[in-house]
Amino acid sequence: MKTRLRPLLPLLLFLPLFCLGPLISPAGNPAAPVPAPVPAYDYTGEISGLSCSACFRMVRTSLARMPGVTDVKIVPGKLPGSASLEIKSSSPDLNRGTAIQALGEDAETFPVQSLRRSSRPGVETLRETPVFSTLRDHEISRKNHANLD
Repeated sequence: MKTRLRPLLPLLLFLPLFCLGPLISPAGNPAAPVPAPVPAYDYTGEISGLSCSACFRMVRTSLARMPGVTDVKIVPGKLPGSASLEIKSSSPDLNRGTAIQALGEDAETFPVQSLRRSSRPGVETLRETPVFSTLRDHEISRKNHANLD
């Protein structure tokens, strides 16, 4: 009986690999659909009435509830109680009214002076660092800066 199973032994050992191979190897599976990139809109604005860290936290939490918002930064302003807003969102329709609605009853305590879209989706803001097309351009720029010092 052992002699009859011996020729089938390699088949019995490798058969599970053939059946499970497509489940295990990425080459056997069709590529999973790649989600479309979500456009990112940047918004900037001004808000006042912020005097403590609890106020900052409450306003940040409220504004983060707006539709499509992925990030809210509140930067203290030069005047006491004032601050700048920096919001990233996938929604192209955020405005001052949306922010006031998100704040709810606290909108009277923390008035939003402005909120406007500062960039289009997929458009990067300009870099402050210059991009040089050649090494020669970079060397010329370094010499010019050295002469200024």
